[in-house]
Amino acid sequence: MAATEDIQGWSTASLTGKIADGVLGSAEVVERFTNDASRLGQLEVRTQIGHPVSKNVTLWLGYVHVVTYARTGRDGIEDQAVQQISWNMGKLLGGSLSSRTRLEQRFQRGVTDVAVRFREQVKLVIPLKKKGLSTVLWVEPFVSLNRTSAARPGIDQVRSFAGLGFKLSKHADLEAGYLNQYLDRANGDFSNHALSVSLGYKF
Repeated sequence: MAATEDIQGWSTASLTGKIADGVLGSAEVVERFTNDASRLGQLEVRTQIGHPVSKNVTLWLGYVHVVTYARTGRDGIEDQAVQQISWNMGKLLGGSLSSRTRLEQRFQRGVTDVAVRFREQVKLVIPLKKKGLSTVLWVEPFVSLNRTSAARPGIDQVRSFAGLGFKLSKHADLEAGYLNQYLDRANGDFSNHALSVSLGYKF
């Protein structure tokens, strides 16, 4: 059976920086416009505290609040506790390879059990000849680790991105491109095609 498809628009704004000696802070807001990008389908707010354990590795603890706006009925509400490892892995194909590993404990409205999910993003950024411009590629599978009334063990979804990165200033970066979100659900598969734009500011 073919996957159900949707055209979407995703926007992300993030702020990251040092808030004390050995302590980093991060805040992020994600808006996902669904149904042919005609309405706000999901809002995600993420806050994290990080500690660099080396030049290339940072440990993070975070909290996420997600609202999924239903076309009919009750909106979906989810809160998450998140543990994350960010790792600058080194060079590949003339670019920078990085890893972001997340473990989520998901508290969903109407679901008694806590769902546990593992996420692993691998990202490659390759500078182009034009200064401040780069090719950005990443893939991120999501794996549910236990069964609840709302989740099955196994691959939950896979997100893949291909686009361009723009160095706007010393502190600001923009990434824009195509993002595919493939979801494996009990009621069928879904493939969302999104224009994704992410603005990040580091202080």
